[in-house]
Amino acid sequence: MQQYNAISSSPSTDPAYDYSVILRNLKPLGVDMANPVDRQKLAVAYLGDKCPNGKIVSETALKTTMPGLGPSDMDYAVRLKC
Repeated sequence: MQQYNAISSSPSTDPAYDYSVILRNLKPLGVDMANPVDRQKLAVAYLGDKCPNGKIVSETALKTTMPGLGPSDMDYAVRLKC
């Protein structure tokens, strides 16, 4: 997913969570972010040893538009506490 710029993360400056992870919904690649369990698994797997037992403490659904393709399915910004 990283090769498609479909996932990225950044450390948090907010004490309520440790990392923010952006997950793009790429159904053509067989990934559907509509399932919260899948979002959790994918975010924790992406962070690996940085946050092996991370739990989503909040999330925001993001409606994005892909240039030339129009609106995409819902993307998500998830915030994890390790």
